Amino acid sequence: MAFSTPRKQTILTASVCIVGIIIVLLYVYGPWGNNSDKKEGLAVTNLPQIPNDQPLATSTNWQKDFYTVSSSTNSAYGVDDPNATTTTEILTNTDIMGREFLIAYSELQKAGKTNDAATVNFVANQVIDNAVARIVPPPEYVISDLNIDPNSDTIALEKYASTLDNILSTKLPKDNEVSIVLDAMDTGDLTLLKKIDPIVAGYKETLAAVITMSVPEAISSYHLKLLNGLSLQTFNSRALRDLELDPVGGLAAINEETNSMEQITSALEQINSELSSRGIIPQQ
Repeated sequence: MAFSTPRKQTILTASVCIVGIIIVLLYVYGPWGNNSDKKEGLAVTNLPQIPNDQPLATSTNWQKDFYTVSSSTNSAYGVDDPNATTTTEILTNTDIMGREFLIAYSELQKAGKTNDAATVNFVANQVIDNAVARIVPPPEYVISDLNIDPNSDTIALEKYASTLDNILSTKLPKDNEVSIVLDAMDTGDLTLLKKIDPIVAGYKETLAAVITMSVPEAISSYHLKLLNGLSLQTFNSRALRDLELDPVGGLAAINEETNSMEQITSALEQINSELSSRGIIPQQ
């Protein structure tokens, strides 16, 4: 039987990508410094000018404290509580990116480089590259992770086709997480992102079922490709769900959304083709 290939609308992905970029820019450049002069972009001219001969700081030891956010639970009206507890906040990638930009911009300001467009752009790109490098992709499965059946006769392949079709038709999410993100942005109601929760759950269930099912050896490479595509799609949907908390992670997920769906689609097409070549005719 044929496995339907999930499709995402390219226009949705492109639109959300634009929205995501705007979110990141607002987050990074909005909260700090004076935002009144938007025409100058990064090169804000109304900041105090520092002599050009001041070098950028080379020591980064002081950054450790800046990235560790501690808060104490004190009594009301600012009175110290002897029983106060100190907790360390876990920063998102977006939080760290914003702080890195603040640190870098402060150094540029000290060195009098805030009007040097080339230098500012170089620093901004470096901050963005650091944010991308911090993104940890989902684990990539290998052949040994599959439950491989050395038997690839017609009976085994028919059973595989039936099992996979049942998994995809009953567990694979039907809703579009990208559409939900667009609706949330269009309406300004980020509580709509909660609608992605069942989508994430659906991808998790699909992934769990696909990794444990029996796979005839002859079709294992295509099944592995499908598995990794589903893994990446699960990762993307979770990142989109957390878009409000971590725009950088959400933006990365949008960028990978097309890749994951293309990988899933390609794998299913290859599985259908292999089954057909072995006498198992897909039913439309």
